[in-house]
Amino acid sequence: MNFSIEEMENVSVEMALNHPTWKMGKKITIDSATLFNKSLEIIEAYYLFGTKNIDVVIHPQSIVHSFVQLKDGSLLAHLGFPDMRIPIAYALSYPNRLQFPSTITHPYDFDKLTFLKPDFEKFPSLKIGYFCLENLSYYPTIMNASNEIAVYSFLEGKIKFRDIFKVVEETFNRIEKEKLKDETLEDLLYVDNLSRTIANFIVSEISKKR
Repeated sequence: MNFSIEEMENVSVEMALNHPTWKMGKKITIDSATLFNKSLEIIEAYYLFGTKNIDVVIHPQSIVHSFVQLKDGSLLAHLGFPDMRIPIAYALSYPNRLQFPSTITHPYDFDKLTFLKPDFEKFPSLKIGYFCLENLSYYPTIMNASNEIAVYSFLEGKIKFRDIFKVVEETFNRIEKEKLKDETLEDLLYVDNLSRTIANFIVSEISKKR
């Protein structure tokens, strides 16, 4: 997060996988490093809560997982220890909650909570996410599919870290949107497959230039 754009050009796979708070799989950890996880969560939040009034906040400690602003201006926060087993357990037990050992027993356990505005120039993933939020239709499918190809290509050493953004952006540029529809599951599966094909081709182009 503190790296300059120039420094981000040389982020290695090992560096990108070294998340300070969460222990997740490689794909999700890279998404966290590029902030594509936030772009995907923007779309998820829209479909869960039916609003486009969604802001992204950078919170390095990963203790506050969401804010909800009420009409009187006050904020409700969801706080919890950064452990993926907690949301997984909730998904399995919904609407109940399972007993789960927590390392947080008191607000004094929070050493410091900081919140930062995201840098849209450093992380064009957020621009793409908000573009998808505004347009919906098949656009989130393009973002998700091309990002998956880009992330796994980075993990395999085919492209550099910031090339992940380039692959997704260029997939959006090259796909012939006027020929796409958004009427059935088959349409979206077609867009998903087409996006992956285009993204793989872009990865090949970038790899040849290295």
